[in-house]
Formats: sequence, C-alpha cells, structure tokens
Amino acid sequence: MGCGAAVASARYTPSTPEVAMAKAFAGELKHSDPQVRRGACWGLGRLPPSHVVSQAAELLKCLADQDEQVVTAANEALHQLLVKNQEQLQSEGNTIAARVLSKQLSHPSPKVRRGACWSLSCLSGEAAAPYVGALTRCLGDSNPSVVAAAEQALSTLTSCKYLS
Repeated sequence: MGCGAAVASARYTPSTPEVAMAKAFAGELKHSDPQVRRGACWGLGRLPPSHVVSQAAELLKCLADQDEQVVTAANEALHQLLVKNQEQLQSEGNTIAARVLSKQLSHPSPKVRRGACWSLSCLSGEAAAPYVGALTRCLGDSNPSVVAAAEQALSTLTSCKYLS
C-alpha cells in the first residue's frame, strides 16, 4: 500500500473527526436550549451518513421535540441524510426515518408538515410506495405551502418507474 492509500484509509477509520462530531452533535440534541438542539440537527444533517447512523435514533427523537423549529431542523437533517444515502434507501435506518417522517404529515404545525413532505420526496422506487397515500392526503391540507410540498413530492415520487 502506497503512502497516499495509507493516508486515505486512515482518514476514514471510525476515529475520524466526523465520528467525534456526530457524537458531539448527538449529545447536544438533549440540550435544554432549543437553539442548541436546532444547531445539532443542522450539524448532523451535514455529516456523511455513515458517520451519523449510530446517532440516527437521537435525531429521530427530535421529530417529537416541543420546539417547532427543532422539529423542522430534524426534518431537514433527515432529508439531507436520505438524499446523501440514495443507494441504501431500503436499509432499516432509512425505512424507520421515512416511517417517522410520514407521521409528521399530520403534525399540528404546517411548517413541520411541509418539511415532512419535502423530506419524503427524496425516496425513490419501491421505498416510496408506502408513503404515496399519506402524501396524497396532504393535497387536502388547509395550508397552501403543505399542499404545494405534497404536490412536488408526489410528482417526484410518481415519476419513479415503480410507481408510474
């Protein structure tokens, strides 16, 4: 193994700074200050999915946070993780994330419902099929931004060969 290959393989071991950052962000998800929790969600959404997998359960718990902006930040982080992890959408972690996100489609806050539609829109193929019905129900939402997000998500999902 050449020097460059050794450096490259060392860069992606479990002790990388990204893993440490993921653990630090996950710890901040329990902070008493909602602004800190929002920042932690944002940070987790920007890390490589392979470094965040072990912290995904904590991120999913943020979808039930009392603070609407924390819920929105968690939705956005999950969206980022799903988008970055397209090749593994059938994995258990993504299936759980999608199921939890689909429950957010009935959240009292339109901002959270819109974020859930947006996050679910990154699913593809067979992974999307279970959520088409829930997104279709959002077409009757009282908030126009939720309806628009649901329309966009359904347009994206139904363009998949498995759903057309």
